[in-house]
Amino acid sequence: NGKCACKPKWRGANCGLPLNADSCCSKHKTPGCSDSLVVSCVCSRRPSCCLKGWDSDCVRIASVSCQAECGPNESCNTTSCNLGVGKSVVKVSMGEQHGCAISTDEKLRCWGNSATGQLGKTFIGTPIPIHVPLPGKAIDVAAGERFTVALSKHSSGNLVLSRFGNNQHQQLATGSKKMAYGSISNGLGGVSGGVVIGAGRRHACASIKNRIYCWGSNGAGQVGNGKLSPTVSTLTPTTLKAPATSLGLGSLHSCAVLSGGDVVCWGANTFGQLGIGKVSNTAYPSAVK
Repeated sequence: NGKCACKPKWRGANCGLPLNADSCCSKHKTPGCSDSLVVSCVCSRRPSCCLKGWDSDCVRIASVSCQAECGPNESCNTTSCNLGVGKSVVKVSMGEQHGCAISTDEKLRCWGNSATGQLGKTFIGTPIPIHVPLPGKAIDVAAGERFTVALSKHSSGNLVLSRFGNNQHQQLATGSKKMAYGSISNGLGGVSGGVVIGAGRRHACASIKNRIYCWGSNGAGQVGNGKLSPTVSTLTPTTLKAPATSLGLGSLHSCAVLSGGDVVCWGANTFGQLGIGKVSNTAYPSAVK
Protein backbone atom coordinates (compact mmCIF):
# COMPACT_ATOMS: atom_id res chain seq x y z
CA ASN A 1 0.00 0.00 0.00
CA GLY A 2 3.04 2.26 -0.26
CA LYS A 3 3.57 2.58 3.50
CA CYS A 4 6.63 1.43 5.39
CA ALA A 5 6.16 -1.38 7.90
CA CYS A 6 8.76 -0.43 10.48
CA LYS A 7 10.26 -3.15 12.66
CA PRO A 8 12.67 -3.02 15.64
CA LYS A 9 15.77 -3.62 13.53
CA TRP A 10 16.44 -2.00 10.17
CA ARG A 11 17.45 -5.30 8.61
CA GLY A 12 13.82 -6.45 9.09
CA ALA A 13 12.46 -3.58 7.04
CA ASN A 14 9.78 -4.32 4.46
CA CYS A 15 8.57 -1.31 2.58
CA GLY A 16 6.06 -2.93 0.27
CA LEU A 17 4.73 -1.72 -3.09
CA PRO A 18 4.67 0.78 -4.65
CA LEU A 19 7.59 2.79 -3.35
CA ASN A 20 9.15 6.18 -3.10
CA ALA A 21 12.74 5.30 -2.23
CA ASP A 22 13.55 8.54 -0.44
CA SER A 23 10.52 8.51 1.85
CA CYS A 24 10.84 4.84 2.73
CA CYS A 25 14.53 5.22 3.39
CA SER A 26 13.86 8.22 5.65
CA LYS A 27 11.16 6.48 7.66
CA HIS A 28 13.55 3.64 8.40
CA LYS A 29 16.28 6.14 9.30
CA THR A 30 18.71 4.41 6.99
CA PRO A 31 22.16 6.06 7.27
CA GLY A 32 22.71 8.41 4.37
CA CYS A 33 19.18 8.27 3.04
CA SER A 34 19.08 12.05 2.88
CA ASP A 35 22.04 11.89 0.50
CA SER A 36 20.83 11.63 -3.08
CA LEU A 37 24.12 9.96 -4.06
CA VAL A 38 23.44 7.11 -1.63
CA VAL A 39 19.93 6.58 -2.99
CA SER A 40 21.32 6.64 -6.54
CA CYS A 41 24.01 4.17 -5.49
CA VAL A 42 21.41 1.74 -4.13
CA CYS A 43 19.21 2.08 -7.20
CA SER A 44 22.14 1.51 -9.56
CA ARG A 45 23.24 -1.63 -7.75
CA ARG A 46 19.78 -3.06 -7.23
CA PRO A 47 17.21 -1.34 -9.50
CA SER A 48 14.35 -3.26 -7.89
CA CYS A 49 14.87 -1.17 -4.73
CA CYS A 50 13.48 1.86 -6.54
CA LEU A 51 11.26 0.12 -9.07
CA LYS A 52 9.56 -2.43 -6.80
CA GLY A 53 10.29 -2.25 -3.09
CA TRP A 54 12.87 -0.98 -0.61
CA ASP A 55 13.27 -4.18 1.41
CA SER A 56 15.88 -5.31 3.95
CA ASP A 57 18.47 -5.97 1.22
CA CYS A 58 18.10 -2.40 -0.05
CA VAL A 59 18.58 -1.05 3.46
CA ARG A 60 21.67 -3.24 3.87
CA ILE A 61 23.16 -1.97 0.62
CA ALA A 62 22.49 1.63 1.65
CA SER A 63 23.88 1.21 5.15
CA VAL A 64 26.89 -0.98 4.43
CA SER A 65 27.96 -0.62 0.83
CA CYS A 66 26.76 2.79 -0.31
CA GLN A 67 26.86 5.04 2.72
CA ALA A 68 28.96 3.68 5.55
CA GLU A 69 31.79 2.29 3.47
CA CYS A 70 32.37 4.80 0.65
CA GLY A 71 35.26 6.91 1.79
CA PRO A 72 36.17 10.42 0.69
CA ASN A 73 36.49 11.02 -3.05
CA GLU A 74 34.77 7.75 -3.93
CA SER A 75 31.80 7.88 -6.28
CA CYS A 76 28.82 6.39 -4.48
CA ASN A 77 26.43 7.08 -7.34
CA THR A 78 28.03 4.44 -9.56
CA THR A 79 28.12 0.66 -9.56
CA SER A 80 31.85 0.69 -8.81
CA CYS A 81 32.50 2.51 -5.57
CA ASN A 82 34.82 -0.30 -4.48
CA LEU A 83 38.11 1.19 -5.75
CA GLY A 84 37.31 4.53 -7.32
CA VAL A 85 38.75 6.08 -10.43
CA GLY A 86 42.45 5.56 -11.10
CA LYS A 87 43.06 2.97 -8.38
CA SER A 88 44.28 -0.60 -8.72
CA VAL A 89 45.02 -3.52 -6.40
CA VAL A 90 48.55 -4.23 -5.19
CA LYS A 91 47.80 -7.03 -2.70
CA VAL A 92 44.99 -9.57 -2.34
CA SER A 93 44.28 -12.39 0.12
CA MET A 94 41.38 -14.85 0.26
CA GLY A 95 39.80 -16.51 3.30
CA GLU A 96 37.17 -19.24 3.47
CA GLN A 97 34.23 -17.02 2.51
CA HIS A 98 35.74 -13.55 2.26
CA GLY A 99 38.49 -11.68 0.51
CA CYS A 100 40.54 -8.54 1.12
CA ALA A 101 42.67 -6.29 -1.05
CA ILE A 102 44.96 -3.30 -0.67
CA SER A 103 44.78 -0.67 -3.40
CA THR A 104 47.24 1.91 -4.64
CA ASP A 105 45.70 4.53 -2.33
CA GLU A 106 46.96 2.40 0.62
CA LYS A 107 43.48 1.50 1.82
CA LEU A 108 42.18 -1.94 2.81
CA ARG A 109 38.91 -3.18 1.35
CA CYS A 110 37.19 -6.49 2.09
CA TRP A 111 34.10 -8.33 0.82
CA GLY A 112 32.10 -11.53 1.29
CA ASN A 113 30.76 -13.16 4.45
CA SER A 114 31.18 -11.19 7.69
CA ALA A 115 29.18 -13.28 10.16
CA THR A 116 32.14 -13.21 12.56
CA GLY A 117 33.31 -9.70 11.69
CA GLN A 118 36.04 -10.79 9.27
CA LEU A 119 35.37 -7.79 7.01
CA GLY A 120 36.52 -5.49 9.80
CA LYS A 121 33.61 -3.02 9.77
CA THR A 122 30.39 -4.94 10.24
CA PHE A 123 28.84 -8.33 10.99
CA ILE A 124 26.84 -8.03 7.76
CA GLY A 125 28.32 -9.49 4.58
CA THR A 126 28.48 -7.67 1.27
CA PRO A 127 29.31 -8.71 -2.31
CA ILE A 128 30.92 -5.31 -2.86
CA PRO A 129 34.36 -4.39 -1.43
CA ILE A 130 34.03 -2.07 1.58
CA HIS A 131 36.64 0.22 3.08
CA VAL A 132 38.12 -1.08 6.36
CA PRO A 133 39.55 1.62 8.65
CA LEU A 134 43.03 0.90 10.01
CA PRO A 135 45.32 2.88 12.36
CA GLY A 136 47.48 3.82 9.38
CA LYS A 137 48.11 3.24 5.69
CA ALA A 138 47.54 -0.40 4.69
CA ILE A 139 50.70 -2.34 3.83
CA ASP A 140 49.79 -6.03 3.97
CA VAL A 141 46.77 -8.27 4.59
CA ALA A 142 46.27 -11.98 5.28
CA ALA A 143 42.80 -13.54 5.33
CA GLY A 144 42.26 -16.65 7.46
CA GLU A 145 39.29 -18.98 7.61
CA ARG A 146 36.94 -16.47 9.27
CA PHE A 147 39.29 -13.75 10.42
CA THR A 148 41.70 -11.22 8.97
CA VAL A 149 45.13 -9.86 9.89
CA ALA A 150 46.30 -6.53 8.52
CA LEU A 151 49.51 -4.54 8.72
CA SER A 152 49.49 -0.76 8.49
CA LYS A 153 51.93 2.10 8.90
CA HIS A 154 50.96 4.77 11.43
CA SER A 155 51.64 8.43 10.82
CA SER A 156 54.43 8.11 13.41
CA GLY A 157 56.23 5.77 11.01
CA ASN A 158 55.71 2.70 13.21
CA LEU A 159 53.95 -0.44 12.03
CA VAL A 160 50.67 -1.60 13.57
CA LEU A 161 49.27 -5.15 13.54
CA SER A 162 45.46 -5.36 13.40
CA ARG A 163 43.14 -8.37 13.70
CA PHE A 164 39.38 -8.76 13.33
CA GLY A 165 36.85 -11.57 12.95
CA ASN A 166 36.40 -14.95 14.61
CA ASN A 167 38.24 -15.49 17.88
CA GLN A 168 37.03 -18.91 19.00
CA HIS A 169 40.58 -20.26 18.74
CA GLN A 170 42.40 -17.06 19.75
CA GLN A 171 42.88 -15.92 16.16
CA LEU A 172 42.79 -12.33 17.44
CA ALA A 173 45.18 -12.99 20.34
CA THR A 174 43.04 -11.17 22.88
CA GLY A 175 42.91 -13.71 25.71
CA SER A 176 39.15 -14.10 25.30
CA LYS A 177 36.96 -15.79 22.71
CA LYS A 178 34.96 -12.72 21.81
CA MET A 179 34.86 -12.06 18.08
CA ALA A 180 35.20 -8.49 16.86
CA TYR A 181 34.60 -6.55 13.69
CA GLY A 182 36.46 -3.51 15.00
CA SER A 183 40.20 -3.62 14.55
CA ILE A 184 42.17 -4.98 17.52
CA SER A 185 45.58 -3.43 17.06
CA ASN A 186 49.04 -3.57 18.58
CA GLY A 187 51.94 -1.26 17.84
CA LEU A 188 55.07 -3.23 17.00
CA GLY A 189 57.46 -1.55 19.41
CA GLY A 190 58.88 1.09 17.14
CA VAL A 191 59.37 -1.28 14.19
CA SER A 192 59.07 0.62 10.92
CA GLY A 193 59.67 -2.12 8.33
CA GLY A 194 60.71 -5.67 7.56
CA VAL A 195 57.49 -7.29 8.84
CA VAL A 196 55.62 -10.04 6.97
CA ILE A 197 52.31 -11.61 8.01
CA GLY A 198 50.38 -14.76 7.22
CA ALA A 199 47.08 -16.40 8.17
CA GLY A 200 46.09 -20.05 8.19
CA ARG A 201 42.79 -21.71 8.97
CA ARG A 202 42.67 -20.72 12.64
CA HIS A 203 46.15 -19.35 13.36
CA ALA A 204 48.30 -16.47 12.18
CA CYS A 205 51.91 -15.30 12.24
CA ALA A 206 53.93 -12.12 11.97
CA SER A 207 57.68 -12.14 11.38
CA ILE A 208 59.75 -9.28 12.79
CA LYS A 209 63.47 -9.36 12.06
CA ASN A 210 64.65 -12.89 13.00
CA ARG A 211 61.71 -13.61 15.25
CA ILE A 212 58.34 -15.02 14.33
CA TYR A 213 55.25 -14.37 16.44
CA CYS A 214 52.38 -16.81 15.97
CA TRP A 215 49.06 -17.24 17.77
CA GLY A 216 45.72 -19.04 17.56
CA SER A 217 44.98 -22.75 17.21
CA ASN A 218 47.98 -24.92 18.12
CA GLY A 219 46.78 -28.51 18.40
CA ALA A 220 49.37 -29.68 15.87
CA GLY A 221 52.14 -27.25 16.82
CA GLN A 222 51.35 -24.83 13.99
CA VAL A 223 52.19 -21.83 16.20
CA GLY A 224 55.80 -23.00 16.29
CA ASN A 225 56.60 -22.16 19.93
CA GLY A 226 57.89 -25.66 20.68
CA LYS A 227 54.74 -26.67 22.56
CA LEU A 228 51.46 -28.41 21.79
CA SER A 229 48.39 -26.73 23.24
CA PRO A 230 44.79 -26.14 22.11
CA THR A 231 45.41 -22.43 21.57
CA VAL A 232 47.99 -19.68 22.06
CA SER A 233 46.46 -16.35 23.08
CA THR A 234 49.53 -14.10 23.01
CA LEU A 235 52.04 -13.09 20.37
CA THR A 236 54.85 -15.36 21.59
CA PRO A 237 58.19 -15.06 19.73
CA THR A 238 60.23 -17.92 18.31
CA THR A 239 63.75 -17.17 17.08
CA LEU A 240 64.68 -18.03 13.50
CA LYS A 241 68.23 -18.28 12.20
CA ALA A 242 67.50 -15.43 9.76
CA PRO A 243 64.69 -12.94 9.10
CA ALA A 244 61.68 -14.31 7.20
CA THR A 245 60.93 -12.75 3.83
CA SER A 246 57.57 -14.50 3.31
CA LEU A 247 55.16 -16.77 5.16
CA GLY A 248 52.82 -19.51 3.98
CA LEU A 249 50.24 -20.89 6.42
CA GLY A 250 48.06 -23.91 5.77
CA SER A 251 45.24 -25.40 7.79
CA LEU A 252 47.42 -26.94 10.51
CA HIS A 253 50.97 -26.13 9.45
CA SER A 254 53.19 -23.14 8.66
CA CYS A 255 56.27 -22.35 6.59
CA ALA A 256 58.66 -19.42 6.27
CA VAL A 257 61.19 -18.45 3.63
CA LEU A 258 64.32 -17.00 5.26
CA SER A 259 66.47 -14.21 3.89
CA GLY A 260 69.23 -16.65 2.88
CA GLY A 261 66.80 -18.70 0.78
CA ASP A 262 66.23 -21.54 3.26
CA VAL A 263 62.72 -22.72 4.13
CA VAL A 264 61.55 -23.84 7.57
CA CYS A 265 58.20 -25.43 8.39
CA TRP A 266 56.34 -26.59 11.48
CA GLY A 267 52.99 -28.04 12.59
CA ALA A 268 50.96 -30.98 11.28
CA ASN A 269 52.97 -33.44 9.19
CA THR A 270 50.80 -36.53 8.81
CA PHE A 271 51.25 -36.51 5.04
CA GLY A 272 54.79 -35.15 5.01
CA GLN A 273 53.54 -31.65 4.21
CA LEU A 274 56.46 -30.07 6.08
CA GLY A 275 59.05 -31.58 3.74
CA ILE A 276 61.46 -32.32 6.60
CA GLY A 277 62.10 -35.98 5.75
CA LYS A 278 59.68 -37.54 8.24
CA VAL A 279 55.94 -37.68 8.85
CA SER A 280 55.62 -36.75 12.52
CA ASN A 281 54.30 -33.38 13.71
CA THR A 282 56.79 -30.80 14.93
CA ALA A 283 56.09 -27.76 17.08
CA TYR A 284 59.28 -25.90 16.19
CA PRO A 285 60.55 -24.50 12.85
CA SER A 286 62.47 -27.26 11.06
CA ALA A 287 64.50 -27.02 7.87
CA VAL A 288 62.96 -28.36 4.67
CA LYS A 289 65.24 -31.03 3.19
